[in-house]
Amino acid sequence: MNSRLRPLFLVPAFVLAGCFATLSSFEQMAPTERAAYACKRHQSVRALDREIDRYSDQLLDIETALSAGYRVHKSCKSTPVVVPGTVTCTTDAGSGKTTCTDTSYTTYEQVCEEIPVAIDYRLEKDKKTDTSAKLRVAMGRRQDKYDKCYAAVKSMSPAQAFAFFKSVK
Repeated sequence: MNSRLRPLFLVPAFVLAGCFATLSSFEQMAPTERAAYACKRHQSVRALDREIDRYSDQLLDIETALSAGYRVHKSCKSTPVVVPGTVTCTTDAGSGKTTCTDTSYTTYEQVCEEIPVAIDYRLEKDKKTDTSAKLRVAMGRRQDKYDKCYAAVKSMSPAQAFAFFKSVK
């Protein structure tokens, strides 16, 4: 098989291995592949990935507000809505009295209004600086955690690496 195409065929295998990692799949991987596979899925590395994503999202939100000059505040309230039903009337033959029943009912729906609110540029710039620093720290912690994991798992046998992978998911 053409060596340039080989990685393309390995991608689906590793995607499937993510769902169905087995000792056999670990035995077929090179030590560097086992280490990368196990460490990218390590719970503390994934937790730091989520933290990095959260800080990245916050930075995007701050940058959007800075470029627009405002934020959009969403104000919602619950409003009653009457759902019409049917009116059924019956007349008592003896008394001639008519009684009607209405099957309408009230439900509530959220009605929201978006209100633009001017931002405080100095506050947003400070938040951006703070969030950027937190992002850099989280990225450094993630890299340190990954590097330590990688070094440890790379030197393990396939069976040890698989046991490690199963224990830290």
